[in-house]
Amino acid sequence: MNNASDIYLLGIESSCDDTAAAVVHNGAVLSNVVASQEVHRRYGGVVPEVASRAHQLHLIPVVDAALKEAGITSADLSGVAFTRGPGLIGSLIVGVSFAKALALSHQLPLVEVNHMQAHVLAHFAEPPYPAFPFLCLTVSGGHTQIVLVRSQLDMEVLGETLDDAVATANRDVSNFAAEDTRFFLDNTWKLHGRTVFLRQDLIEPFDFGIGKLVAWDYTDRRPHPGRTELP
Repeated sequence: MNNASDIYLLGIESSCDDTAAAVVHNGAVLSNVVASQEVHRRYGGVVPEVASRAHQLHLIPVVDAALKEAGITSADLSGVAFTRGPGLIGSLIVGVSFAKALALSHQLPLVEVNHMQAHVLAHFAEPPYPAFPFLCLTVSGGHTQIVLVRSQLDMEVLGETLDDAVATANRDVSNFAAEDTRFFLDNTWKLHGRTVFLRQDLIEPFDFGIGKLVAWDYTDRRPHPGRTELP
């Protein structure tokens, strides 16, 4: 193990459908390797079991590439960090199991990381750094939160989604409308030149699931397939 003034930390991420590994040396990112899973495109969303199996295939090559890009070997590591959650259980198990085995084989300390806190702390990956306290909006997969950040270790969730996260809602509506359609988080969305309004009186704050369900085409007054008609 390296001394306290020369720390190499390996980070492993497997919470959803991206397999990632990064090496940080004394706070500086030396490598960041990501393997995406294109297999999910055919399903219009992430399939948990497929994702976990893909992590099993990708994780060792991704870690190997991250270590080589950083110019070190596993023997040079000072510790191993891994995503404990939140995320897909099967996917997390793959990353956790690998991290534990690697740390045990080299007698390294193991650091568990909260997925959402890591998004907030990504602001400190390189300067300029935000000054405390600050508000942070996280828009990640199944989680959308507004977080009050008082320090690296003091965070308070002020609000979060009641149902679907914004990413999920946008994905589902875009899959219905057109695969490459872009949507804007506003009162009005544009679909192929037509205007789709969201009923403000039916939408609770941060409830993008309801917003998805009440998307309504005012151009031809016809409900979208699979959606309940509104008065």
